Amino acid sequence: MKLKGMTEKKSRAKQQRLKNLDASDLATVLAALRMFQQRYKECDGDTIAKDWPEHFTQPNGTLLPPLSTEDIDELCERLNMS
Repeated sequence: MKLKGMTEKKSRAKQQRLKNLDASDLATVLAALRMFQQRYKECDGDTIAKDWPEHFTQPNGTLLPPLSTEDIDELCERLNMS
């Protein structure tokens, strides 16, 4: 039960951060996502993560998997609806 409450709290915090984006912020984030998607459409996740270690390396040193082109499409749709 406690885990669910923490997950809901994190979800609300993420929603609040999205609400703080103005139209220009959102347009810039969407453009950056689309540029990233175009640039890396033929690359595997390891290549992307190694190109951007400051964004994809966790504190314990493991690499986070970057989003696929399909995942970026979904993320852009969610951002547009927020």
